[in-house]
Amino acid sequence: MLRTDAGSIRGDVSDGDVDAQTSAGLIDLDVLGDFSRISAVSDAGSVHLTVPDDVYQVDAETSVGRTDVNVSTDPNAARVIVARSDVGNVTIDHLPG
Repeated sequence: MLRTDAGSIRGDVSDGDVDAQTSAGLIDLDVLGDFSRISAVSDAGSVHLTVPDDVYQVDAETSVGRTDVNVSTDPNAARVIVARSDVGNVTIDHLPG
């Protein structure tokens, strides 16, 4: 688990599931390898995830901001992405290539 009360969470994740939470700060993660579940939640700050090009079960929402999901979705997909922010944009993109 990656957690901070005040500060951003940024980086690359090579393999495995991710659980990232911050009370105040940006979450910006590039997920480069295989995973079953990603959860990225910020109370106040944007969430940006970049994942391999695949099909995902996505739960993405924000109370104040914009939600952009730019990956293929299927409610029955094996891989799950949860991306939420109370105040901030939520963006899910696929890795280039």
